[in-house]
Amino acid sequence: MPLSRPIGHRLHEQHASDLALSRCVPTLAAHEVPEHCHVEPQFVLVERGRYASAAQGATEDGAPLLVFNPPGTVHADCFAASQTLGEARFVSLDLGFGLWGRLSQSLVLPPEPLALGGAVAQRMLGQALALAGSTDCTPLDLDGLVAELTAEVAGDFERRQGRPPRWLLQCRDALRDDALYTVGRSGLCQLAGELGVHPVYLARAFRRHFRCSPGEFARSSRLHRAAALLSRSRRSLVDVALDCGFFDQAHLARSFRAGFGMTPGDYRLRAGGSSR
Repeated sequence: MPLSRPIGHRLHEQHASDLALSRCVPTLAAHEVPEHCHVEPQFVLVERGRYASAAQGATEDGAPLLVFNPPGTVHADCFAASQTLGEARFVSLDLGFGLWGRLSQSLVLPPEPLALGGAVAQRMLGQALALAGSTDCTPLDLDGLVAELTAEVAGDFERRQGRPPRWLLQCRDALRDDALYTVGRSGLCQLAGELGVHPVYLARAFRRHFRCSPGEFARSSRLHRAAALLSRSRRSLVDVALDCGFFDQAHLARSFRAGFGMTPGDYRLRAGGSSR
């Protein structure tokens, strides 16, 4: 299935197997943009104009602006009502689920939309524009751009939260690496004891730095591990479910619908894998 398409007239496009880069002119005025859902993750780089976004850190001071929309973002972001559409420009980079699964395995990315401005947005916009209109753009070039954008967003998210202490990073890594870990009352106490901290302190520190509970993070990690397996392998849905700590295939399906708004089979088709 194709990636989601940006709302606008596309001036230039570049494609790789699991991502699409488009330089666009907006075609809808602010009052015409409906609330809509971005099923796949998306980066928006505002080249020209005042962009109204609900993302944390966004301003309407004018370009440049980098906005990251994680999977499932529901918004009505648009160019400001006072903006002449023909003068506005933006670049959209839309990622497929297979690529997203690989990126989210190694980085802690914001669960809510996040915006960056200044020198970072200016530099990333320059790189994106160079690739959008290039006749020599390769999949490696696009992968490199995605890697840099993702690293910038992850780094900014970490700075906003404050650098977590080493023991909390060890806790996060344990929850992410062990797909079978369940964080009930006894599980949290056991994990806190291994790290030498009180369970209540662990829970509070985890939410402050990562904006979710240890249990929510563990469930999200299992879901993303399953997503990576679905996109990269031909293993059955039953095997994926059991290997990633779900009770059964039905449990996996419910989690996928809640997390991504689709079934595991539909996810696998979007990622280009087998639908078995």
